[in-house]
Order: sequence, then structure tokens, then C-alpha cells
Amino acid sequence: MSGDPGRSAGEARARIRSALGELVKADEAEFGLLLEDSGIVSAAAGSPGKTDPVAFGSLASAYVAAVSDLAPALGGGRFSQLLQTGPRSRIRLLPMPAGRAAVLLHRSRGATEGGLDEEGPDAAPLEAAIRALAKVETRAGDRRVGREWIRAAEHEIDRIFREKS
Repeated sequence: MSGDPGRSAGEARARIRSALGELVKADEAEFGLLLEDSGIVSAAAGSPGKTDPVAFGSLASAYVAAVSDLAPALGGGRFSQLLQTGPRSRIRLLPMPAGRAAVLLHRSRGATEGGLDEEGPDAAPLEAAIRALAKVETRAGDRRVGREWIRAAEHEIDRIFREKS
């Protein structure tokens, strides 16, 4: 990657999008999202079909947060993957570096009856791309806001709405 942090970050994000697309194909998923720990969708691949990607991303992010919080209590430092199976679809959650998670959606009739590898696809290329972006962001100075700032903003918004009521 070049010495220009902006260009390097752009190249790293393109690599992430490409690796997510390959992960979706490898797992034979229809749709995939890469979620930040803040719940923001940072990359998408495949076709969401009739699924609302914003709603799906929000719900998946909440699910990832809940599973991540429960993992230490269940005997591990973090979850390795989670496969949620229903009658018409499956969702695979894969933890990624830097607090991110990949969420893959599979749709089919009889999704509870085999057909999906329990081990999951090789996510190493996506993990490597995420680590490369994290290095670029560290060199360039992380321009994202922190969790404390987000919590303070949420608190302030809640306070304003309480005052208006």
C-alpha cells in the first residue's frame, strides 16, 4: 500500500469488500454484512433480496453484542462463530478483528435440514484485510468517534427529548 494514509485506507476498504464478497460465495450465502462494534455496516456483499439490509444489520449487530457479552460467561474469551437456523433461513455470525463481525444470511426451504458446513468458510482473507485497515487507521490517527463520545451523545439526546415532553 502507498504512503498516503487516505489512499491506503481506501485500498484496504476495497480489499475488505472483495474479501467479504469471497466469503459470501465460499459459504454459499445470499447476503453478507461486515459490522463495526458500534453497529455500523462497513461493507456488504451479495443480494439482500426482500430483506431490509438496515433492519437486518441492526438486529444482527444487537445479536453480536449480546453473544459477545455472554461468551466469557460461557467459558470462552469470545465466541468463535454462531449459527442460527430456522425453517427458511440461516444466519452465521463470525467474529472478526478490531471488534467487527461478519454476518452471512442463507435462505432456503428446509434450512434446518443439513446443507451448511458447521465449520464455516475460511475467513482468513477478510481478517487479514481488516487488520491491514486497522494498521492504516492507526498510522493515520483514528478519525472515528469513541464509545464514550457516542454514549454521551445518546445521553444528551435522551435528556433533550425528556425536557421536551
